[in-house]
Amino acid sequence: MKTNKIPERRLRLAAWTALSFSALILLQISAIMFKGEPFCLNTGCKVVEDLVELNPMLFNLLGAAFFAACAAAALLALRHRAFLHIFLLLCTAGVAAEGILIGYQAFVARAICSYCLAVFGAIVLLNILSGARQLMSALAVLAIELALFSLLNFNVSTANIQHLTLDRGTAAITRCQAPARTMYLIFSEDCPHCKKVLSALSGCSMCEFHFNPVKKINPDLLPGTILQKDYVPEINRLALRILGIDVIPVLIVRQPDVYLLIKGDRKIIKYIRNHCFAAPEEAAPLAPAGYKVPADDPFSPEGSLGLAGDEGEACSIEEECAAE
Repeated sequence: MKTNKIPERRLRLAAWTALSFSALILLQISAIMFKGEPFCLNTGCKVVEDLVELNPMLFNLLGAAFFAACAAAALLALRHRAFLHIFLLLCTAGVAAEGILIGYQAFVARAICSYCLAVFGAIVLLNILSGARQLMSALAVLAIELALFSLLNFNVSTANIQHLTLDRGTAAITRCQAPARTMYLIFSEDCPHCKKVLSALSGCSMCEFHFNPVKKINPDLLPGTILQKDYVPEINRLALRILGIDVIPVLIVRQPDVYLLIKGDRKIIKYIRNHCFAAPEEAAPLAPAGYKVPADDPFSPEGSLGLAGDEGEACSIEEECAAE
């Protein structure tokens, strides 16, 4: 028996394919629940996850629901022709949605998620099983989307450069009455070395701290701070990329005539303790001309001013960082 020119065998195979990928996504959800992050064969998944606003758990739940709906529509289409139209509509919608994600990864994020490619392959397979006509329609939608992505310029325009300041990337601020220094801490909520620095800031009274995450954070992470609305964490990633830095935490100290760049939790904590906790008259001054400093001093070229960091005291921005 054939249903609207699609063999029953193909519809059953499409239903089992959809059910299999729905189950696979449920396993991915389990990995997120127990490991705190999705399973992926490359670092592209982490890059894409950081750039997407939607919660990974909800994102995968939507995927599992989509494949379950495809399976149900395919099985029901064996008896009722009306459900075949629903199944074909879902197949086209799936290609349209995945086409946007693939285009975003290829032309914006410049990183491909292997897990996303597997899901995309499953949706293409469903369209192949639906027949040549459905496949051609789906490929036409995909081609139009990718063509549009290739014609758009996603680089920062000259008109927007003036808005790319560290202050626009600040999620929260702690202020004192007369701060001796203004500091920007570039960090991640998931980085254990960053958490050490955040803990060390408790009770700091002489410095104004700006907290600049590399991705959106839970506001409860920074109690007692002045939260900033509509901050753009991508600015902080861009700042590190321009400086050639691929680890966090990084502390940027702004003073009227000099900027200091310090990376690594131990050196950042040491600098903060020397300059933000001591009484004003006891705070360490900037190194004067001709002053010889120890090799481990924050002003030393071998120290944090030269962007050096001890092994294990910083996390890679793109890869998982285990606590010590």
